[in-house]
Amino acid sequence: MTKSNSCLRTLVLKNCKSWLSDDVLVELLKRNTRLCELDLTACSSLTNLALFTLAEFNPDLKVLKLRECRWVSSDAITQLSLCCNSLQIIDLTGCWDVADSCVSSLASCCNGLQTVLLNDCYGISDNCVRIIANSCPQLKHLGLRGCWRVSNSAVKLIGEYCSLLSVLEVKDCRDISEVSLARLRVRGVQIDVEKTKWQRMAIGVNENQETFESSQRMGHSHQQAFCHMTTYIVVIPTEK
Repeated sequence: MTKSNSCLRTLVLKNCKSWLSDDVLVELLKRNTRLCELDLTACSSLTNLALFTLAEFNPDLKVLKLRECRWVSSDAITQLSLCCNSLQIIDLTGCWDVADSCVSSLASCCNGLQTVLLNDCYGISDNCVRIIANSCPQLKHLGLRGCWRVSNSAVKLIGEYCSLLSVLEVKDCRDISEVSLARLRVRGVQIDVEKTKWQRMAIGVNENQETFESSQRMGHSHQQAFCHMTTYIVVIPTEK
């Protein structure tokens, strides 16, 4: 069937496991140069040769799904970012070798990205997420589940620059909390973690100073309580 086709637009080969090889896919990609969507989820026997061929022969690609493809390298993703500038959806979930540099290149070159799934890509850090925030204004779905190097500061930038964001995955991100998620929840963004039973709210010097100045204007009698400003943590139990 594939040998007789040369005008495929969508090619879904998910869960082919070990029976799909480079020999078959590379020839298919060379013949079908108008692909818009390619799904290689869990195709474990391919190599980066397939992705380099894809980048060379299919520049108009819009959707690429590589979930659980452990063989994917940063070099291959960088090449895709340079050749396939029309990408809108990319799923790199479980691609362990994917690093900051290649995803940063992807975000910088493919400004129309709407869905970026980097779940369980352990090399992803705040710097990469900042570049996504600054470069992808149309972003709607961002997956960072298990990216333990990403923190609140990067998520705040996503909230600030990506006004169309509707889904955020941050489960198992140890340095992401309600400090950055609260405002996104107010906007209606779907987040894959619930509010913690005990919310920790940091109150800093600036906030205390504002309260102190307010009390002065209102003539409160307890002004001295604010004279020694400190930074502390208040733990507030939420209602069950």
